[in-house]
Amino acid sequence: MKNLSAISLMLIFSLTTHSVSAKIWRVNNMTGVTADFNNLQSAYDAATAGDTIHIEPSVNNYSGVSSYKRLVWLSVGDFLTQNPGNQFTNYPSYISYLNFYTGSEGSVVSARVGNLNINSNEISIIRSSIGGSMDINSSNCVVLQSYVNGRIGLNGTNNVISNNIIANGLTMDYNTSSAVITNNIFNRTIYAYVGFSYNNISIKNSVFQNNISILGQITFDAFNSTFSNNMCPDNSFPAGNGNLRNVDMSTVFENPNGTSDKDMVTKAGSPSIGVGYGGGDLGPFGGSTPYKLALQPAIPAITNISTPSSTGANTIQVTISAKSNN
Repeated sequence: MKNLSAISLMLIFSLTTHSVSAKIWRVNNMTGVTADFNNLQSAYDAATAGDTIHIEPSVNNYSGVSSYKRLVWLSVGDFLTQNPGNQFTNYPSYISYLNFYTGSEGSVVSARVGNLNINSNEISIIRSSIGGSMDINSSNCVVLQSYVNGRIGLNGTNNVISNNIIANGLTMDYNTSSAVITNNIFNRTIYAYVGFSYNNISIKNSVFQNNISILGQITFDAFNSTFSNNMCPDNSFPAGNGNLRNVDMSTVFENPNGTSDKDMVTKAGSPSIGVGYGGGDLGPFGGSTPYKLALQPAIPAITNISTPSSTGANTIQVTISAKSNN
């Protein structure tokens, strides 16, 4: 399996560097704003492998794209109102869906997306907000420091799911699948279609450690996997091997019933601190790649712009404040 620290460095490198020929394409569908394109499909059609598509803040949603190219997809994070001071505007940028197919290997996503369907190897989802569900039908993919409002369907080998807030469960349908699944939150809310409940965890050939189930009541199915140092409020996880059961979640998080990433911050004195594998903390804020509030891409962000109310001069002094998000 991959080294998680090395993965984090690799993803940040991918987001902050470009080849000499790579281009950044601006997309903005707000009335009166000038950008390279006002829709994602046109930006995708113009882009070549290695380019970045930057989806700017808007009050309007962006239609989705099916990708057959290696691209970097960036937006401006999520939960901006709950975590002020991260962007100049609190408008997000929402893509209805992204589908990845052969040819898109090596793509990186740090964006707010409705649904993700991954059918290509080596796709990296980092600091993304997924409004629905995510299906990964491929191998060597990474989901890191992200917020998934639905469930993850994980079918492939050598995948990594780490330091995420996942509103429901994770399912692996095939006994040939494998993954490292560590430092996540599961089952925060109920998410199900009629006749289909997704508050279950089905794990195959995987390392499953340092995870927390907030609501419990999980249907837990395991095959040829190692489970250690996980936490739940009932008896969902197996006894022994450092797993902690019957834990009061109000002692673990700032607001375990909350609906933003800020609610999931570990409380001072939480029983999840220092009890993870190797002495680390449980949950998304533990480990070597802790979750970043507001899901800011690993690029600088403008947080404030100040201009004088009036001036009689030919030039205007503008003060811009910015922050690094590495």
